[in-house]
Amino acid sequence: MNRLYYLSHMSHGDQKEEQSKPLEAGVLAKSLNKLEREALLSVLRSFAGEPFTEEELVRAAPPGQSGAEMRVGLMLLRKKNIVFSLMKSWGERVFVLPKDTLSCWQEALLPEIAEAVRVVSGEQPVSVEAPCGRGIVYDLLAVLAALSRQEAPLTGKGVLHRKLVQKLTAQVEADAERVSGIGIRYRNDDVYPVQLALVLDLALSLGLVAPQNGVLAVQENVLSQLFQEQLQGMHRKLFELFLERAGCSDPWLQHAEAAFDKAHDTGWLSVNGFRAVLEESGIVLPSSREAAEAALLNAWLLPWSALGWAEAGKSAGGEWLFRVQAPAGSTDSAEEETEAGVFVQPDYEVIVPPDCPLELRWELEHFAEHLQTDQVSRYRLSRESFRLGQGLGRDPQRFCSLLEAQALFGIPEQVECSLREWADRTHTASILQLTVLRSEETETADKLAVHPRISPLLGARIGERYFEVDPQQADKLRELLRQEGYALERGTVKKDSVSPNLQKPEEGQESGLVLPRHALHLYRVEKRAPTLDTVYPELKAVPPMWLNESRPYHAATQKQILQKAIEWQSSVKLRTKAGALRLQPLRVTEDSSGWNVSGRTENGEIRLQYGDWEEMQLILPGINDK
Repeated sequence: MNRLYYLSHMSHGDQKEEQSKPLEAGVLAKSLNKLEREALLSVLRSFAGEPFTEEELVRAAPPGQSGAEMRVGLMLLRKKNIVFSLMKSWGERVFVLPKDTLSCWQEALLPEIAEAVRVVSGEQPVSVEAPCGRGIVYDLLAVLAALSRQEAPLTGKGVLHRKLVQKLTAQVEADAERVSGIGIRYRNDDVYPVQLALVLDLALSLGLVAPQNGVLAVQENVLSQLFQEQLQGMHRKLFELFLERAGCSDPWLQHAEAAFDKAHDTGWLSVNGFRAVLEESGIVLPSSREAAEAALLNAWLLPWSALGWAEAGKSAGGEWLFRVQAPAGSTDSAEEETEAGVFVQPDYEVIVPPDCPLELRWELEHFAEHLQTDQVSRYRLSRESFRLGQGLGRDPQRFCSLLEAQALFGIPEQVECSLREWADRTHTASILQLTVLRSEETETADKLAVHPRISPLLGARIGERYFEVDPQQADKLRELLRQEGYALERGTVKKDSVSPNLQKPEEGQESGLVLPRHALHLYRVEKRAPTLDTVYPELKAVPPMWLNESRPYHAATQKQILQKAIEWQSSVKLRTKAGALRLQPLRVTEDSSGWNVSGRTENGEIRLQYGDWEEMQLILPGINDK
């Protein structure tokens, strides 16, 4: 899993930490002090869920905020497990706000963005330019069904054959033109169109497909577990996985994603109006309005519309409007979700609404001919389709039971009779490719059959000297045989032919086709709690009187205090005849008239001549800035 998504559940020790869980973000926000709040706002506005360095955060500070204030605020956010520190292998440190907490912090600290979701435009589109697609769930199911209906061998380069790629791409409704706006980088982009790469990536990440003996095989056991979820939960799972693996890379567009993370269905909203809200919230946007609107459309709304989460159109005045559809909404509602059934027609056609349980839809993909999918899906049952379903190893009795249970108005009598007849008369034979363990002697096979460690890994015994072996257990079995002193001939247990591109990841590796934008999975989470020494090195060498009170100093000492404030990017409090002044010194210079200091105040940059102040005090945020 991408570290942007699980860091919020980690602490500086090895225990799971609950502080950053979404439901508690509002409570945490109220407990933030000024330094923490300002630093977190800078993180939200400039970086969102993207990694950043301490220097980048200092440069992103709003006018009037010193570098020391940003660094101390960051240190305190790390202590509260709101922001995390990651160490690269060569010692460089980066920081990150876990992306799965972004929508919660946005709602707590930038509520105007979340409120904008509920501000419906007074206009309606006269044309829908980007209609809402059927949904990535159904594209995924269609591709998996196509893979399960035929063998999917991998080439020597570890990719699917071109003809099969074309066949699988035809199963995906989402079009390449709209999906390409997300700008993902993925392996073998010269083989897989972007829309198919995205679907295969989700399938690999969820473990729904895996390479076995040189082919890409559907994992029925994983799929059946997924079917136990409610349909809306499945939509949500894929939506969150999409954001994790292929969400927007620009921080300001991540705020657009986060604003609609829990939106449910929205009314028609203005693209330009939403852009203006982001700008007014202080989010760092592209320099021009046109560039921002184009990015909102191409990198966010158009891909979302292709994947079934939004639609976009134009008003009579040519303004872009959009609305978000239900699949992106939260499933936190306490109301129990109900799923629709199907309509079985007397002409053997089955009409399947979008909210039909996925398990039944999966069986229909094998036992019926798929005719069309738009607002609903249409399938036709026939003797031939039934025969093909059982030829693929499907259980006809189970399919008939599922169909009967989900048929809203029952199954017409003639259709029911045909199904019963087909199920009774359908008999098939299959040629299977097995992995087996062969023993040279029957006596050795007998010992293996009762061996306490080896026998659990053996399948059915075939004849006197052979055992069926699960390919996924082959490596473990080989190791056990070696440990027990059995000599293995070369090739006795055939290891899976694993694709270098469609392979199960080793620990610490990213799965799937999509390449991560950042190598965060390779970085080490820094568990050592930060201290003020990291912000103010050699703090103990500073005379306490510099911090305790404002007082007059010799010119040389004043220069030392100013230089220390510049080094730590802190500030000084000056007592002038006009009153107190807080200055962030930037440089000390000398000329023919003496020396002077230039720096920033809350009103802008100024330059003071030595003698313009009477007293001075070094101010260090987190120590004496109360």
